[in-house]
Amino acid sequence: MRQPTVIPNGSTDLSSLRWSVRSNGESGYLFVNNYVRQYTMAAQTDIQFAVNFSSSTVTVPSAPITILSGSYFVWPLNLSLGSANLVYATAQLMTSLNVSGQTVYIFIATDGVPVEFVFDPDTVSNVSSIYGTVSTDAAGRTLVSSITPSLDFALHVTDKGNNNSSIILLNQTLADNLWRITIGGQDILIFADQAFGLISDGFQLTSPGSPNFNFATFPAIKFSAPPGSVSEGSLNGLFTVFTGHQQSKRLSVTTTPLQAPRIAPVIQIGGEAGGALEPNDTVIQAAQGLWTIQFSRSELAEVDDAWLMINYEGDLARLYSGNLLLDDHFYDGETWVVGLRRLANQIQNGTLTLAVMPLRSDAPVYLQTKPMFGSNGQVCAVTNVTISTVYSLEIKIAS
Repeated sequence: MRQPTVIPNGSTDLSSLRWSVRSNGESGYLFVNNYVRQYTMAAQTDIQFAVNFSSSTVTVPSAPITILSGSYFVWPLNLSLGSANLVYATAQLMTSLNVSGQTVYIFIATDGVPVEFVFDPDTVSNVSSIYGTVSTDAAGRTLVSSITPSLDFALHVTDKGNNNSSIILLNQTLADNLWRITIGGQDILIFADQAFGLISDGFQLTSPGSPNFNFATFPAIKFSAPPGSVSEGSLNGLFTVFTGHQQSKRLSVTTTPLQAPRIAPVIQIGGEAGGALEPNDTVIQAAQGLWTIQFSRSELAEVDDAWLMINYEGDLARLYSGNLLLDDHFYDGETWVVGLRRLANQIQNGTLTLAVMPLRSDAPVYLQTKPMFGSNGQVCAVTNVTISTVYSLEIKIAS
């Protein structure tokens, strides 16, 4: 690890740039972080990095840049693409894959920073780019610039050994939805709008609340899916686009107040950490509010899965089937999601009881966003309960 000559003055220093280099002496990665949770960092202006290796100094990028508040990234330095030397890139390497004997590298552009790929000309015989500009920089190196992220090849590189490799440049939004898998020895990139899961011979998409699916692959794949569930569309750059659909099914749910909450006692402090202690069952049962949740078990049996979506305000919540505790949750302001399929055998007649312990306004707990407390100094409410049908689609890839 190579430490900068100037480092932040402790964790409270929100104006100095945090960066370092992890290196083997000749190559490595530049780590930059201008993000601290819940704080606005100072934008870093006129920034260039000079990294001293054993045999050379790499200055990146070619001109000073501004690093925005909230930005963080990892850039490669003297990265080998085959035998081609990528001196630096102002983009983050995500992954690589083999396509028809050629290596394809996936990079992610850094928001607010012009993309540059710089190659040692002694290690490449050709560098080309349809969408970017190939030139020679002041040090005589091969520079590719003015590239816009897309789903197509950003540039192609041929090294001195006549080995070809290509680079795809994505923005962060595209990269967030990208998966790389290997099935039957075949490397595949998959963009999916839905939750993604790997199965032995392909992948499964999971879509809560919507029976529609969208995904795209590179390279093109041969696959099997339930009849009529998937249609192949046009190309988007290198990627073949597919759409899928399952039969829509809706599950109804009814929520009824059962017992009004009472005033919760002051939260006790203790334990090794000297923090807030969870109330015991006697205290919880004396103060909790109760609601009944009802739905159809027969409807549940007709879907792949269903999620019980509970929005409440309180300290903690528990979900019961009769006297059997099924699940519990500490309040964090987010929707509490309970998968019903895994609990199907434990649910009696489609009736559940939701118990919520009131949250006091003086509770010594951290919340990103606090609820609105009542005049009695506490809050205990169930604001919304729905059931979201979960649809799934399996794509089995042919070798």
